Amino acid sequence: MWEKNKPIKSYQPFCVDMSVKIDRTPLDLLVTSYLRERGEESNLFYKILIPSNDANELYKYLRRIGYDASRLFPGYYGAVKSIEERALALYKLEEHVQLSK
Repeated sequence: MWEKNKPIKSYQPFCVDMSVKIDRTPLDLLVTSYLRERGEESNLFYKILIPSNDANELYKYLRRIGYDASRLFPGYYGAVKSIEERALALYKLEEHVQLSK
């Protein structure tokens, strides 16, 4: 059953070894540290701050060019997040229309 349905296959039960220590160091810090140790350029990551009042326009632009949660997070989680984002965007649009009346 699991073998024929790839999306469901990733959700099949699994065992977790709780004795394993998980490194929660952010990826950008790990890569930067790795490159510095080897004497290489380490300016690979840039932090971009977007004003919150531009968030809605950016969201609409990203959706227009095909980027949403379902593209960033394949599987059921991404599909659900995409639906939630669309519902929130519609709610905000309705709220805006009502305020402008």
